[in-house]
Amino acid sequence: MQLSNPFEKKTCPHCFEEFALGECEIYSSVEIDSIGEDLLLRPRLQGFSRWIEQALPDKLSHNLFQKHQPYRRCPNSACKKALPYNITTNESCVIGVIGGRGSGKSHYIAALIETLLYRTPIDNLGIVEMAPLPKIQAQFTREYYNPLFGQRGKLQANIPGKLTDPLVYTFTFAPQAEGQPPRSLNLVMIDVSGEDLTDETQMVRIARFLLHARGFIMVVDPLVSESFVDLLPPHLKPSDPPGERALVVLNNLILNIRRYRGLSDGTKIPLPIAIVTGKGDLARNVLSPTDLRTEPLRGSDQRLPDADYRNGFSLEQYQRVSDASEVFLRDFDNGPLVQRARGVFHKDQVSFSTVTATGQHFDDQLGQFRGAITPRRCADPLLWIFHSLGFLKL
Repeated sequence: MQLSNPFEKKTCPHCFEEFALGECEIYSSVEIDSIGEDLLLRPRLQGFSRWIEQALPDKLSHNLFQKHQPYRRCPNSACKKALPYNITTNESCVIGVIGGRGSGKSHYIAALIETLLYRTPIDNLGIVEMAPLPKIQAQFTREYYNPLFGQRGKLQANIPGKLTDPLVYTFTFAPQAEGQPPRSLNLVMIDVSGEDLTDETQMVRIARFLLHARGFIMVVDPLVSESFVDLLPPHLKPSDPPGERALVVLNNLILNIRRYRGLSDGTKIPLPIAIVTGKGDLARNVLSPTDLRTEPLRGSDQRLPDADYRNGFSLEQYQRVSDASEVFLRDFDNGPLVQRARGVFHKDQVSFSTVTATGQHFDDQLGQFRGAITPRRCADPLLWIFHSLGFLKL
């Protein structure tokens, strides 16, 4: 029997407060008490019992599970939300998806999860298993999949000052070497409004999960670039005013990460960041068909080619796309963003990508996207981060 570290603290994926397992109350998700609340099965432990729970945490299994489907509750009085059932065994991996207002963060999150769940042979990637935690699939279907993939509509913008519930998926990766056990983690992603990310104080107050992130995916809206919009045909030019530049969000992130970690100005941030140009379906309207620098972003039909994972995740292929995407950003008014990222993050911890979450343009007259939603390359940034963190074997 393997003992857990009795001094290890866990982190709540809702409030991001740390706690010891013995501090958690355990509740039934089936039975209720006399006032209509979930029935308390075990109160907070005290003394030696708390140390036992830390070293040999209760698995909440067998007859207890059959009768109650129990769950631990966060001990933070301001939170009190249900914790993942596997918090005793799986490490938490928060990936911060960031960007300005209108950048398409929500659409990207939806397309990323849909791609991994339904479009990608994950076993070819060295991922043994990917599954939503309880109630997460219903949340994803209701808030992301049905509105976007089912109804072909735009997702509702996030409300400033309000944080959505986290999307938590468990990943199990193949062993890195023979004789090692598989490695499991809980991927945590939280959607947040761009307005809350363009103010450094709001970023900490509302999106404090970013301070605990192990990597970042920054979604850049190409429609913020005037030179990009000037090359679009009239029917593709945006009717809404552009959002904030991604550089504003990146500067706020850098400031807050350094202050949280106690790093001085000029210190490199030891975390991976993938800078992603969204709305890549528009790229064929502005990229020159003879420019060899951006050739990896153009397929035979000039559309953004999708990733091919039949032989796994190719770092070499991803690097070609990264180089082309960096050129794309520099050519369309995002040179300062590229320079800032390369100056703050370690050289091998910065990459670039181009994706399309929908595959096509939204028709304002129809009130929906013109055809079936077809994401392209949306899994690339996360897979690269998994590789950078040592989870994904190539």
